[in-house]
Amino acid sequence: MVPPSVQAILAARIDRLSSDDKQLLQAASVVGKDVPFVLLAALLDVPEDALRAGLARLQASEFLYEAALFPELEYTFKHALTHEVAYGGMLLERRRVLHARMVQAIESQHADRLAEQVERLAHHAFRGEVWPKAAQYARQAGDRAAALCADADAVAHYQRAAEAYEEALRLDPSNPDAHFKAAVIYDKKLDQFLPAIYHYEAFLKMESDPEKSKLASDFLNNVQFQYVATLPQFKKLANPDTTKLQTDNDSLRRQISDLKTELVRVRSEKMAAAAPVAVARPREKTSAAPDAAPPSAKSYKVQKGDGLQTIARKMYGDRTKWRAILKANPQLKDAEDLRVGQVLKIP
Repeated sequence: MVPPSVQAILAARIDRLSSDDKQLLQAASVVGKDVPFVLLAALLDVPEDALRAGLARLQASEFLYEAALFPELEYTFKHALTHEVAYGGMLLERRRVLHARMVQAIESQHADRLAEQVERLAHHAFRGEVWPKAAQYARQAGDRAAALCADADAVAHYQRAAEAYEEALRLDPSNPDAHFKAAVIYDKKLDQFLPAIYHYEAFLKMESDPEKSKLASDFLNNVQFQYVATLPQFKKLANPDTTKLQTDNDSLRRQISDLKTELVRVRSEKMAAAAPVAVARPREKTSAAPDAAPPSAKSYKVQKGDGLQTIARKMYGDRTKWRAILKANPQLKDAEDLRVGQVLKIP
């Protein structure tokens, strides 16, 4: 975290820049700590001569410096704190727009090797709220990490992909393809059975293609059985003849039917338990304690792999309430500004 005194000094220096140079510095901070000239030029609609002149002024002011000339010109921020303060000084909407433009810039400049850019594309698409592309590139980044046996990174990318699919479906709930892809991520990559079941079922209600429906139905049956197998009720049904029962199709079919019925009951109980609980309206603050938190205030310690949507689902049973958590924690710059061990206020 930037010390307040240093942050104030840097912010004051940035504010003394001309309007054009300040916007150029902020746009460079969206590109990243390292700023390839071709991406910055593609991001901004300004003549190349004007861009080079602005970068020269920022170099003279010791905000940036040239880091490489070959194979392509690249600048970098002189200090990481400068990058953080420049980025944090932007309005959220302008930041979102620039991140969305960065996705287009990378796609156009690196069209022949997008596979090498999937992590960067996923980052910008997520912060730019370009949800379909955020989900697509995060899933590809997860596959790439998994191929390198970087399991923790793979899970983080897959979780980000799932969150992006949820945001896309919040804007367009009738998109069957997003439901299916979200279900596969939850099922095959994250082993999160209940959301996988929900999205498979939503897909089957919308999809008319018999082949796709058959595939989704098979996946649904499999994930339902996996989920039921984790329940205590399933163990009660087990007996020494389990191996024999698995080879007896008729008996196994009856057992699965019973377990599906049990699944419906257990899932209904879980959904009821996860429903938001009505909280008494907090009393008005008294003059003796003007800063006291409402009685309903809670806290949450950030765990590895957590995102704001994940935390919202844990605390409220509704991942779409993540914006309330972001608003209640002004120290967060955006939905990605989380650290393991960080304590958040849950309104």
